[in-house]
Amino acid sequence: ELFFVMAVPWRRREGRPCLDAQPWRPLRAVAEQSASGGELMVKSLFTEDGYHVMLTDLGRVWEESLEGDAIVARTKALNRSVDAPLSTVLEHLSTHLHNPPSPNTLHLVTNDDDHDTSREDSRPGEEGMTLVITAKLSSRLPFRWEFELVRADVSGEALVSHLVKPVLGMVSELWHRQEHLFKLLAQKDREIADYKDNGATVSRRHLETPVFNETAFLNQMLTSKEFQLASAEPLEGLSCQSSQELYRDIVLADRWNTHKGDVEDVPTGATVGTAGTWTGRIPTSLLPSLP
Repeated sequence: ELFFVMAVPWRRREGRPCLDAQPWRPLRAVAEQSASGGELMVKSLFTEDGYHVMLTDLGRVWEESLEGDAIVARTKALNRSVDAPLSTVLEHLSTHLHNPPSPNTLHLVTNDDDHDTSREDSRPGEEGMTLVITAKLSSRLPFRWEFELVRADVSGEALVSHLVKPVLGMVSELWHRQEHLFKLLAQKDREIADYKDNGATVSRRHLETPVFNETAFLNQMLTSKEFQLASAEPLEGLSCQSSQELYRDIVLADRWNTHKGDVEDVPTGATVGTAGTWTGRIPTSLLPSLP
């Protein structure tokens, strides 16, 4: 009941689409390692008349925001034989950015021609990145697009607000959920023990489970293949749907707190080509802090 009361005010009115709430995804691009020197992630918001794309190598952030006539002009400049509606171009870009059909669809190029790359502290991409999409439009026409990404995190605020803070919030919420599940398991074990004390038995022996041991469970997880994979490839966990939904929920709760109920600034949906829509769920552990 508390959740319902808290969620209703901002759900009554449609908020503006917002890049903040769009989840990060690993970027599947050719030459991404040589171009940036590390793992890359991308997030985007595609609306009816434009897009906002953000790229990170977990240390720096690049972005580009483009709309309407500027998109049409770039389309013509890069594809003289293509005459497609803006909506078709945007849908094409959104689809191929996050779900490239082949390894050769995406290519990343650094814009370091005028940058002194001989310095010891210099890294590729200091002057910007160009993310290139090469894929046929409507399965017939050759099509090329260039996202001209510029540095967006000179002060470091972009990395903190779009990645560090939301991910830390996700860790906190997942810990809360784990603790809650441990308590539920303990209650279930007591319930089962009570049934057995009163003569109840399991009809099929293979359905019987041992009493849950939290310490043994945590030790088992530390030695699992999934734990080794998570430590070696931590970004993969952010690509699953449940992680992306939690990311959006964390950002939603944070923005709701920050704006003190100003629903016009709280994103509740997404439009053409976005990574998804708001689920309308505020993490349980964040509810007490809401106004």
